[in-house]
Amino acid sequence: MRGSSFCYFHARPQRPARPHEVRIAMPDQLDGKGTQAILHRTLQALAAGHITARRAAVLLYGIQMSLGQAPQIPPLGPAKLEARS
Repeated sequence: MRGSSFCYFHARPQRPARPHEVRIAMPDQLDGKGTQAILHRTLQALAAGHITARRAAVLLYGIQMSLGQAPQIPPLGPAKLEARS
């Protein structure tokens, strides 16, 4: 403490405080609308600094995993009419 007002521990620069993380409401089902909603909420919270990049990555990975386990339903295309002769 020679020539210093503080001891070694208190003279060190402190780490920045963690941002206060908010809870993100998850939809009941991750269908098309629910997936868009949670992606939007997650990216907005990340951009606003309400959640860390690590937490956003975990949320996005969880969404990706749940979508991979959803039953694959083929999209409805235009009806094909067969000409009868």
